[in-house]
Amino acid sequence: MEQMLITFAFFTLILGTLSCSDKDGNKVPIGLNIDLEEVDSITIKSHIARFNLEKADQKWLLNYQKKKFSAKKNTVENLISLLNTIKFTNMVNDKPDKYKDFLVDSSGTQITVYSSNTIDLDIIIGLFGMESKEVYHTYVRAKGEKEVYAAPQFIGIAIERNPANYRNRILTKINKDSIQAISFDYHNDSSFEINNSQNGWELNGRKLDSLSIEEFVSAATSIIGTQLFDENINDKTPKMILRFHLLGYREITVSAFQQKNNTWVFSSSENKDNYFSDEKILWFYKMQTEF
Repeated sequence: MEQMLITFAFFTLILGTLSCSDKDGNKVPIGLNIDLEEVDSITIKSHIARFNLEKADQKWLLNYQKKKFSAKKNTVENLISLLNTIKFTNMVNDKPDKYKDFLVDSSGTQITVYSSNTIDLDIIIGLFGMESKEVYHTYVRAKGEKEVYAAPQFIGIAIERNPANYRNRILTKINKDSIQAISFDYHNDSSFEINNSQNGWELNGRKLDSLSIEEFVSAATSIIGTQLFDENINDKTPKMILRFHLLGYREITVSAFQQKNNTWVFSSSENKDNYFSDEKILWFYKMQTEF
């Protein structure tokens, strides 16, 4: 009974949201109106993977293979905005035995959007097609509905189906002017700290070369990882730590872990769920020779 009520409520939503009346009073399907601020969960099922995007404390998480990772807020919001661009303007089929021809059966990409455990949208994104060099469409069908529409846009290509591409890859995103000092912690006597004074950057009272230090600081304020590392970390004690001491007694750290095969893996206090193995990040820990 409860499932029937949910299904009825969803169909009512679809009819209310996706249709208006033409001059003759007939129902004419139009577009979606998903409230970006109200959405708190999205499920995506495709031939690539099945995963959830979940909002908690205004932050998005990727829930995939029983693990949760920090997700990119702008990527999730772009997905919702993209769904809102769908226009249900041209019905092309209402025969279930033809669904496979449009990939709007189980072979399509099903996207379910929730707000407070209520289904806002349950749709299957199907085959992408071209009417001409300048006119594109994507076949779509609301889950539980018979009608297949040719939505006039290339949403079928634009929707991201790979869960890895939703993961947050930012290790640092810092306002350069807020940095008071940067510590290089090597857990031995070679550790040191550079300070941002009124006279510029200094190391033990010695003014540093402005060109090289500015290059380093500018790069360090925006460190992006590209190579995700999802294997087990052999030793979770960091061998090196880069510490950014910011105004307001705030601190951001980027830690380096050395694995048995001499691979270096990196993680940030701002993005604890994701690890990266980019060799380029190692450069930030080897600056004592530059200073």
